[in-house]
Amino acid sequence: MTRAADPLADGARAGWLDAARGVGIVLVVLGHALRGLEVSRVPLDPGLFAAVDSMIYLFHMPLFFVLAGMTFPASAAKATVGGFARSRLVRLLLPMAVWTYLFLGLRVLAGPAANTAAGVGDLLRWPLPPYEHLWFLWALFLIQAVAFAGFAVHRLVGWAMLAVMAAAGPAAMALHLVPQGLVKLFEPTLSHAPFFAAGAALGLPLLAGRWRPWIGWAGLAVFALCLLDAGLEPRAEEERAHFLLALAAAVGLLLAIRGSALGRSRWAASLGRASLFIYLAHTVFSSATRIALLRAGIEDPALHVALGVAAGIAGPLLLAPLLRRTRLGPALGA
Repeated sequence: MTRAADPLADGARAGWLDAARGVGIVLVVLGHALRGLEVSRVPLDPGLFAAVDSMIYLFHMPLFFVLAGMTFPASAAKATVGGFARSRLVRLLLPMAVWTYLFLGLRVLAGPAANTAAGVGDLLRWPLPPYEHLWFLWALFLIQAVAFAGFAVHRLVGWAMLAVMAAAGPAAMALHLVPQGLVKLFEPTLSHAPFFAAGAALGLPLLAGRWRPWIGWAGLAVFALCLLDAGLEPRAEEERAHFLLALAAAVGLLLAIRGSALGRSRWAASLGRASLFIYLAHTVFSSATRIALLRAGIEDPALHVALGVAAGIAGPLLLAPLLRRTRLGPALGA
């Protein structure tokens, strides 16, 4: 979820990477819209919801960490320590803090209409542990900071740091080495670091390697098989973190996108370039749409999903250019 203006996104950039981000962010909006409906009074088929939720949440966030890792080594080699620190503060930490209180304030105003109620006292919380889906920004910041520290010393040290994160993250969680009070602060980082490291390792062959049409078809087949497994045997949230299956689904989708017309789609690429702000703001528009429909007495799940996803994508796309004309743009991730 990066913009072209991000200094850490300049190296080894390819249009199909933006298209992949575009596909990913649509899945994020769809997943959150469905989960918002699942805890509301909108009638959803439990079996269908479990299957679709399991398929989406198998790979959609690992996909973004793979994408972030793919261009990181090349771009980190060109960034200064000061430039890295400033860009990560402005691009990740500042929006995380601002949106924490913006979300809480909106929920206070929504009152009982919100799926998760919030009171004025909740505004006194710290931005950490991250609030709801803002965990992505914090986890990406920590992973990139550790990796960049290694690359700042030497290229080989950077790669060694990535290898250590890939192995140590899952091991720490599996062995319960993280104190219970710190799990919410570090679990997303530890569990997603392997995907970032895998993306870094796969970046060069995927970006510069020789391409053959059969590679895209093979990727599509792998992706379809992974989704079939997740859909036929829906798993609870804590049981979905099968690294190899999630990585296979994410990489399979990337290969399929690169080898298809979707990888050359300007519309998908434009969504990808706006993916960070869509990620930050989409729940505001999707939730507002759900609340408005329910107040109008409309409970048709298909209509809720269609309008919720449309609002979650269109709303941020329309709002972002307006925010960029103000000083609030950077703080809100626009």
